[in-house]
Amino acid sequence: MEGRLSGRKALVTGGDSGIGRAVVLAFARQGADVAFVYNSDDRSAAATAGEVEEIGRRCRAIRADVGSEPDVVRVWQEALGALGGIDVLVNVAGVEQRGAWEDFALDDWERILRTNLTGSFLMIREGLRRGALRKGSRVVNTGSIQGFEGSADDPAYSSSKGAIHAMTKSLAKYLVDRRILVNCVSPGPVDTPMLRDQTPKLLAGSEQYPLGTASPDQIAQSYVFLASAAGDCFTGTILAPTAGKVVAS
Repeated sequence: MEGRLSGRKALVTGGDSGIGRAVVLAFARQGADVAFVYNSDDRSAAATAGEVEEIGRRCRAIRADVGSEPDVVRVWQEALGALGGIDVLVNVAGVEQRGAWEDFALDDWERILRTNLTGSFLMIREGLRRGALRKGSRVVNTGSIQGFEGSADDPAYSSSKGAIHAMTKSLAKYLVDRRILVNCVSPGPVDTPMLRDQTPKLLAGSEQYPLGTASPDQIAQSYVFLASAAGDCFTGTILAPTAGKVVAS
């Protein structure tokens, strides 16, 4: 039986852990070959690549900094060389650091925006420059519920995610005539290392999120949907699996 992404070739950033890893594996299970970018954890990356290969799909793990222009150029070179093409670009890589606005260091602000926002921009721009993203291609970015409503103690992360929402809508309008579909998945709390480190209280549940904390595997299904034929009528959409909390898009 063919999967929903049979014949597709995907490039995923942040693919060694959390949501990114779940997306890599979900895509492979649905029939896609996958290249993914990771920042530093060689062991986790090797384990993820091994699981993809056990599923029977091709995989390439690429160590790189998505906020570095030369690294992004190399990522696309390696991914295209390994898979022969890319049909779906998924930007998941992100970092977070909480703190008071008046105490927040400029270096931390710039580091977070460089990874979360500039990294997504560089990945998209290089794919367009190479002509790898073409008619029928998909781009799926990663926002956050904090991109809708902000967070009092998370200035750079919230700002970066709100900007990703706007970037998604802008790019979707720019590429609609080329029939390249651009969307964004913006989840509520997800049980990832980032959440456990930054906001562990959410893991215990909250009245704000009546459906509870999602697993990365649950969130990955939103990416599969947008990358598959089921997402053919979606572009410029911010898909928000926010565990029952209503947000204004």
